[in-house]
Amino acid sequence: MAYGDINVVRQLIGITSEDISDADLTAILNVAERTVMKEIMSEVTREEVYALDSERLTYQVKHYPLADRNLDGVIDTSDVKVEAKSPTISFNMWRELTVSDIKAEDGLILLSSAPDSGERVFISYAYIPPTVTNDDLNDLVNYLTAHLVSLRLENPDTLAISDLEKNALVIKKEENKFLKAYKAKKRAVLGKYNFRAVSI
Repeated sequence: MAYGDINVVRQLIGITSEDISDADLTAILNVAERTVMKEIMSEVTREEVYALDSERLTYQVKHYPLADRNLDGVIDTSDVKVEAKSPTISFNMWRELTVSDIKAEDGLILLSSAPDSGERVFISYAYIPPTVTNDDLNDLVNYLTAHLVSLRLENPDTLAISDLEKNALVIKKEENKFLKAYKAKKRAVLGKYNFRAVSI
């Protein structure tokens, strides 16, 4: 992940490095980025998929682009879980398959080896609504970071950087113009996707 910009956040709030260091601001931006991704991406559990090739190695999920499901900063094979279900009902009817590569923008998953004959394939993953742009994500991260920084500057003793993720109630209760901008932008971004989904 690489959304948001500490320089934009500084301009939004009107602060300098004397008010908050680049290191602290980057730490807060990282918290905001993870929060935004959790709220924007949608989780899909055990979606049944069908092979695109005769070798039964390539599959495509219904929704993409794929998202950073484990929030480790990169979209890779660890963000999808592929399972095979045996046609024979038993205690061990599910097994995990190894993913060798993904193409996040197209929702494509390449397996290391094909499932056994008769096994059905299911994929668990997360995706970002296709109407959400990088600019949208940057704006969301910047607004939420500005909100968190404002709280941090107003309440340095009660809201430590290390506690930001644990203080969800404090963060929501202390609403300011940046949180309002964040909520409005999020509604607009997700509303755009919901409207398009309904109208198809």
